[in-house]
Amino acid sequence: MRARWVGGVCAVLLMVAGCNEKPVVGQPAEPSDVAPVRAPGAARKATAEKYAPFIWFAKGEEYGPMDAATFISTAKLKWSHDDGCPDADIAAPPDLAALSGRAEPYAHRKKSGLPRCDFEGEPIKSSTYSVPRRTEELGEEGFYLDGMDTQRRQNGAGAPTYWQVDEPKGERVRVYTYWRFHAWNNARNVEDVIPVPGSVAGLDGDHEGDWERVTLITDLQDTPRMLVFNGHGSQCRLDWPKVEKTDGRPVGYSAKGTHASYPTTGTHGWMLDRTDQGTLLDTRADLRWAEGEAWWGYAGGWGSVGRPGAVMAKERTGPPGPRPNRGLGTPWTADPCDEPGALVPEYFVGTWQTPDYVYQPGTTAKYKATMTLRGGRVGDKVGEIVYPGLECRGELTLEKADRSAVMLTEKIVAEPVRSCVKRGTIALTPTEGAGSRPGLYWVYRELGSGPVLSATAEFVKTG
Repeated sequence: MRARWVGGVCAVLLMVAGCNEKPVVGQPAEPSDVAPVRAPGAARKATAEKYAPFIWFAKGEEYGPMDAATFISTAKLKWSHDDGCPDADIAAPPDLAALSGRAEPYAHRKKSGLPRCDFEGEPIKSSTYSVPRRTEELGEEGFYLDGMDTQRRQNGAGAPTYWQVDEPKGERVRVYTYWRFHAWNNARNVEDVIPVPGSVAGLDGDHEGDWERVTLITDLQDTPRMLVFNGHGSQCRLDWPKVEKTDGRPVGYSAKGTHASYPTTGTHGWMLDRTDQGTLLDTRADLRWAEGEAWWGYAGGWGSVGRPGAVMAKERTGPPGPRPNRGLGTPWTADPCDEPGALVPEYFVGTWQTPDYVYQPGTTAKYKATMTLRGGRVGDKVGEIVYPGLECRGELTLEKADRSAVMLTEKIVAEPVRSCVKRGTIALTPTEGAGSRPGLYWVYRELGSGPVLSATAEFVKTG
């Protein structure tokens, strides 16, 4: 449900002018001008199915995808007004044929402005692009779906994926888009890693309704060329040979809470999005052609209008969804993604200890090790290591990584008791560990000329 200030201005106007809300529903709007859709050919459908992606949702994801029509069936269609005037109730729930414009569409006029909460101008249709806070013409005004709060928490079981195919003129590519709908975007996952919660600083982007996608680019023979990942208004691409695949189909990762798409597990971007292997969605299991859906044609907001503010107000409002005349952009020209291997995989993140002594041939010293690893990119300082028994402490920098191995550079920064080797490399590979705990096999090699010192150890995860 929406929570928005309705100021004292309208409270006064309610007595003097009534702030009367008289939605124009079905009149005097023209009949629908939404062009009829034509189903894609069997070859395009076969390609969409052949390369339908697998999507990993993060562990602990509470706001999984759902059927968009189910969301509409329990939502209210409303019209947003600014300057303190109450929003117009249009339909609860809306009729899909009218909502989409396949029948005579819903329509409403803009508010005329203070000091009266009345309305003027030609009615705007629900099939016309009218998302609040997304157009210069309408500003705060526009259609939106106010969903039931009880719809927000979904486990994603049985959720459909909606696909489209386009062939942009002159580009010699086909664009297959795979959409998912979530009833809630929980951007405040950052609260447990940023000292000042985003909501307090006014930087949160929580919003009702969330459309996310990954995009397959093929040539005109439907041979895959690249996969494009989308999130937070930006895109990145991976060439097809570099894309993770299962049974020849691409694999993507959905960030916890925000649902932005990424090619790898780990921590990503300024939002500190987190991805890992929690629940797997096979999009082929319920793959639906978007333009054949009963809601196709609706062009308002998919979610309530969030609280105002100078920062990120648009991001606190339900976004637009797939619709006719929505531009493709040029996803095939997106910047390259960080390639797989550029991030510390989730498995390696945490605190690790050696139950037994480190094995180092040629020394009588007995010492253990404790290592802490965090998420990060190649070149970042991603952790520390200490050696009880030697009392040396080192900083760890990420050199390379994939899901089967991590390579670090160790630099000793404190050695109060023993003189330790100043620089070396550490290779980590997963093992079964002790009991049910994850484990790592640790190999150290000294950097430098002359005889090379090496050591090995088994680590188990303790936190």
